[in-house]
Amino acid sequence: MWHNPLSAGGFLWDFADQGIVRKDLHDSLDTDHHRGADGIVGPHHEKEGSFFTIKEIWSPVHMERREITPAFDGILHIENRYAFTNLNQCTFSARLAGPATNRTDSFAITAPDIAPFEKGRLQLQLPANWNSYDVLYVTASDKDKRELFTWSFPVVRPVQVTQRNIDTVGKSEVFFKEADSLWIVSVNNMQLTFNKYKGLLKNVSNKGRTIPFNNGPILQEGENNFAGFSHHYEGKNLIISSAFDRKQSYNTLQWIIYPSGIVKMTVHYFPAAYFTTFAGVNFSFPESDMVTVDYMGDGPYRVWKNRLKGTRFGVWHKDYNNTETGELELPGIQRILR
Repeated sequence: MWHNPLSAGGFLWDFADQGIVRKDLHDSLDTDHHRGADGIVGPHHEKEGSFFTIKEIWSPVHMERREITPAFDGILHIENRYAFTNLNQCTFSARLAGPATNRTDSFAITAPDIAPFEKGRLQLQLPANWNSYDVLYVTASDKDKRELFTWSFPVVRPVQVTQRNIDTVGKSEVFFKEADSLWIVSVNNMQLTFNKYKGLLKNVSNKGRTIPFNNGPILQEGENNFAGFSHHYEGKNLIISSAFDRKQSYNTLQWIIYPSGIVKMTVHYFPAAYFTTFAGVNFSFPESDMVTVDYMGDGPYRVWKNRLKGTRFGVWHKDYNNTETGELELPGIQRILR
C-alpha cells in the first residue's frame, strides 16, 4: 500500500484478544479458547508476534531486504518514512553476534542525512572479522532514543552450521550390522535402528538411554512408497538410501550417519495434491516427554504466511507450551501466549 497509488487505505482490528471477565471464574478473562478474535496484543495486553510485525511494518525507518554474502560492503539501503524528521536526528547502532558461542561485537553507525520520504544508504564500518559471526543486528532509535526496530541479517548459512557441528563433535567409527528386518547402526555412544525395507527410523538410544523419537519419516500428505533400500560407505560416512522408480517408488529417502554421531535425513517427495495445506514429514514423540526446544532461526514468535515480519534471527529457547493464541491455560494467569 505504501507504493501503490491505487490503494484506498486500510485499517486494523483488534487491538487485543477479545475476552470477557468471568465473575464465576475468579474474575478471569474468558477468550473462548482460541475462537476469540486475535488481536495485536494478548487479552492481558501481552506483546505477541503481531505486535512486533506492526512494529517493523510501521517503522518510520524502512530497511530494504538484504542478503549478507562474503562480498558484503557494509552498505544497507534505507528509506525515511517520517513526514517531518530527517534521519540524522535518529540514532543507529549495530551488533555482530555468534549465538552459538555468545560472542558479540557492538559499534555505532553514523546517522545518514536523509530527508523525509527520501531514500539513502546506511554505511556500517565492519570489523575485519565480521564474517566469522553468525548474525548482524542493526537498531534504529528515534530522536528521543526510543527503539524503532532491530533488524537481523544472518551471516552464516544453514549448511555452514551443519558442517560446523559435523566437524567439531567428537568423531568415532560408524558400525553397521543386520538383524532380521532391521539395520542397526552404532556410532559415538549412539545406536540407531532402521527398518531395512521401508527405511523408517525405529529406535534411537544414546549411552544406553532410549530417546522416544521414532516411527518416521511419515509424509504429511503423500505416499510413503520408499523402497529398494541399500547401504554403503562414502569415506567414513554411512549412507542408507532408497531406489528411485518412476512408477512405484517415486518418493525417495536417504540417511547419512556421520562419525560425529550427526544424522542427516533427506526426503524428496510429491505431495498428495498440487495445492497442499501442509508439506513435511512426521515422527512419533510422546507429548509427555516434551520439555524444551532450542533452535537457530527466526523467533521468538511463530510466523504465518501473511505475517512474516517482526521476527529476529538468533538462537531461541522454548519451554513446553500447548497454549494457542487468544487462549489462557488457567484462569487469572497472566502470561505470554506465544
